Amino acid sequence: MSLFDKIKGLFGRSSENGAAARNGDAEMISCHEALVLVHDYLDGELDDMPAAQVKGHFDMCQQCYPHLRLETAFRDAVRRAASGEEAPAELKTRLITLISEAESES
Repeated sequence: MSLFDKIKGLFGRSSENGAAARNGDAEMISCHEALVLVHDYLDGELDDMPAAQVKGHFDMCQQCYPHLRLETAFRDAVRRAASGEEAPAELKTRLITLISEAESES
């Protein structure tokens, strides 16, 4: 299968013989399918074959890869927030000062 056929498979188009484009033995999935499965993929809740298909799609698709990066960054931020870490005392003091100054200027 040509690279062009594989790329067409990323967008849900079928290859010349009517079968889905293939990456080795793994069927390529569409952008819609990859984005629907992104949360299950990140949670490790997909079987090996679908996980490989989703990973393969994100590895090749420049349009969808930023969605994966955004979801990963969001999850990391939530995880950090939920870990109970607190802002340093100096930062809190500085923020209170800036808020007070902004309120007095109003």
